[in-house]
Amino acid sequence: MIEDLRGRGALNTETDVVIVGAGFAGLFAAVRLTELGFRVIVLEAGPAVGKGESASLEPVRFVRNTLGSGDVGRAAGIGGTSSLWGGALLPMVAADLEVDALDWGIRWPVQLSELEPFGRDVERRFGLPNDSYVDEELSTDDLLVRLPKWPAFGRRNIARLLEKEIASPTGFACWANATATRIEPVPGGGVTVEARADDGSSLSLRARKVIIAAGVVESTRLLLNADRLSDGRILESCEAAGKYLHDHLATHAAVLEPSDRNFLTRLSAFRFQANAMRSVRFEPTAAARNQHGLGAGIGHILFTTEGDGSFDALRDIYRGFQRRQMPGLGQIGRVARDAPWFARAIYERFVNRRLLPPHRANFVLNLIVEQRPLAHNRVFLSDERDRFGNFKALVDWAPSAEDQANFERMTDFCLAAWRSTGFDRAGRLLRRTEAAEEIGRSPGTIHAGGTLRMATQKSEGVVDSRLRLFNCPDICVASTAVFPRTGGANPTFTLLALALRLAEDLANELGERRLH
Repeated sequence: MIEDLRGRGALNTETDVVIVGAGFAGLFAAVRLTELGFRVIVLEAGPAVGKGESASLEPVRFVRNTLGSGDVGRAAGIGGTSSLWGGALLPMVAADLEVDALDWGIRWPVQLSELEPFGRDVERRFGLPNDSYVDEELSTDDLLVRLPKWPAFGRRNIARLLEKEIASPTGFACWANATATRIEPVPGGGVTVEARADDGSSLSLRARKVIIAAGVVESTRLLLNADRLSDGRILESCEAAGKYLHDHLATHAAVLEPSDRNFLTRLSAFRFQANAMRSVRFEPTAAARNQHGLGAGIGHILFTTEGDGSFDALRDIYRGFQRRQMPGLGQIGRVARDAPWFARAIYERFVNRRLLPPHRANFVLNLIVEQRPLAHNRVFLSDERDRFGNFKALVDWAPSAEDQANFERMTDFCLAAWRSTGFDRAGRLLRRTEAAEEIGRSPGTIHAGGTLRMATQKSEGVVDSRLRLFNCPDICVASTAVFPRTGGANPTFTLLALALRLAEDLANELGERRLH
């Protein structure tokens, strides 16, 4: 049930679990805990309906490069950044969690097998097919070809996907316009949380467990502020807190000159399967990483347009559905302007189950690589306070020369693999010499992580393998901030699996306490 804190005065209550943030992880955890019979309250700083705005969030200042996850990648409102989400769901591979050829010395304290049952639950909740992500026909000893699963546009906004659960009067309470301003552990167990609205209304909560699920920058800011208010008790001896900020780095590594457009469409175009779309992404296998000294990275062929054609209008209409917006007459007119392409696109969609690129499309190899987590890339507190009296966030982050070199090596590998697999029948790839320089200026891909990372001990991280703070196990984090490294896959699938696993863990613990 949705409540609005504005105009409510001063309220007090108790609950089993408080979740800060009504985005991907927060809502998935809330729904699962409610299914398991626990009382849950979700606090959301934004409005009841999220449409991609971030006006309710305090702006972030940047010391060096602008980080997309702290800028255009932040959205307030129930649903959070899912109103902006592209939609790709792809699990990590085992090599993403392990120390690899780059010898960064970073290992996830989690086995991939632990997350697999929760990954199947993620697919079920999105209504996706449960078949393999690997294209065995196209994969080779060196090249792993995988097919991410993309939910329909109407199911990408988590607030729409879980609309019935959120609206249920017997489910969890989701408070909009409720900014968490204070989080404090209670001696002997439990946590108190205070939320406030712009008009001065407040909600004071006593919970047995708290989950911080407010995104990378905001989750880190919340805990750094809480630590300062507790005289350092919350993050004591956690030297990694706020540090090791990293992201995926991406740009167009090469331009593709098509020679067989039909083969190119069959090879790289989106495929339609039941309620999902599938796309083709290729990456080095674990053996190839070791042989060529590569980190994690994924390449895919995409097309670019001028932005004013029928395809662009159709895409804008679908993205509007995701943000709960109806199409305008101008958008519909733009679709109708190129009736022959639209008619053929319909044929390809329903007969060949492929997405037809527009006539004037340009094709490129887009390459995404993980960034090395370094301590000096970080989120920390400024001396400036927000409207509720807490300190604002500063982000000091930039790609390094090593990241650029890693990108160049991954480009070498992808260009060689394109030829050796016979994919060059589709067209010739021409390397872009300016790509590495662009990586150096990259704002990231809104896949940031690392500032509250998982580890086996608090000298190396902030949360343990079950996402609990080392010093305050009643406070947990469900955010990509816990990712020790990014890996090659989009992080949403792994984040949601971790959120569901956390919900199960807390239910087991709370249930045991209830029995006692």
